[in-house]
Amino acid sequence: MDPVTIGILIITAALATAFWPWIVEFFTEHVIPWLKQYCGHQIGKLVADMVAWLNGKLNPIRALLRKMIDAFKTNVLGIQTTYKKVSSTECVAESVTLIRQEDGQIVRKVPKGIVVQWDELPDEVCSEMIKQQKKAAMVNVREMILAKAEERAAFVIQT
Repeated sequence: MDPVTIGILIITAALATAFWPWIVEFFTEHVIPWLKQYCGHQIGKLVADMVAWLNGKLNPIRALLRKMIDAFKTNVLGIQTTYKKVSSTECVAESVTLIRQEDGQIVRKVPKGIVVQWDELPDEVCSEMIKQQKKAAMVNVREMILAKAEERAAFVIQT
């Protein structure tokens, strides 16, 4: 399989998982009754069995994702990344992460900085560096992640 096909499959699976409750509702209220009426009771029953089987597989995955997000909120107390411009096309990203361990102790982790291309920087970082004429910018990554998750959750709820 080529990488594009794999990417499309992953995106499709992620979207199906995210929108699963609405997919089930659509199938149970519209598709399955229509199939039973126009294509026969057996085909409608077959599709209903397939949706029920998929529901049994996807609900634990959705619950696990919810637990992972809750664990992230609880255990990752902060991630702050500082981007320092080293050339016109590159920056060095250094992150500081505060993590709560199982015993309640808070650990500060500072991995080695990584080189990031200017065009790969978050828009907020580029804007701050340009507007403030700085060679460094800080980003609260934890807050960005939680804000993005809430934004996507709000989008899913609205649709």
